[in-house]
Amino acid sequence: MKNLFQTSCRPGIYGLLALMLLFRSSGMYAAKDSSSRYIKLDLAPLYSVFFDVRKQARIGLEYQWGMERRSFYGIHADGGIYDDYNFYKYYDFFNTGEGFRYMLRNVKTYGFHVLPAWHYRLTRNTEKKLTYHAGLTADINVFQKRIRTFNSMTLEKSSELQEQGRIGLGPHIAMNWRIKGNWHLELKAVLIANMITLHSQPDMKNIKPFKSVWFDERQRLWFIPHINICYAL
Repeated sequence: MKNLFQTSCRPGIYGLLALMLLFRSSGMYAAKDSSSRYIKLDLAPLYSVFFDVRKQARIGLEYQWGMERRSFYGIHADGGIYDDYNFYKYYDFFNTGEGFRYMLRNVKTYGFHVLPAWHYRLTRNTEKKLTYHAGLTADINVFQKRIRTFNSMTLEKSSELQEQGRIGLGPHIAMNWRIKGNWHLELKAVLIANMITLHSQPDMKNIKPFKSVWFDERQRLWFIPHINICYAL
């Protein structure tokens, strides 16, 4: 990728570095208590896979540790195929010139989101069925968009590859409801502000943050919901 940067806020870079230092000192595998470590399946991407108009094949998983403390950590990964479609453009449909022909465009986008997060439990009593926590989340997302074109008249084929990397940072808030035993349901809302965007081509358009359900026109902010089914390991 060419070194093309789009910077939203310099303080966010320092926030990301601070988050990385917190992870380094967190003792990811040190916790011995089984109730202090969770694995989570995010149902929000599955909804997109089965009901979105775009063809997708992706999954979102999260690992969380240090739950015995009020300050704890997690890392979420969502990856796969985010978009896959064909677009046909027809020419001379009524055969008045060079003859009927079409251009076929196949667009396929692969990628991943990695979201490391620091959490702080707002509920003091951990025995409650419903608890709340808030914190800071980073979104590191990378996409590869491949565009293949076919001309039915000349039988010519061409291919173009676009790549994008982006880092964002922002707050989150979540609620955790203990269903039964080791099973929990977590609802989380994350608002991310863009800090750095890198493109493989200087004139390419931004590839949207696919994990989000909302983003502004310039993709400086985006909103990510999580619907997590959690299990205490």
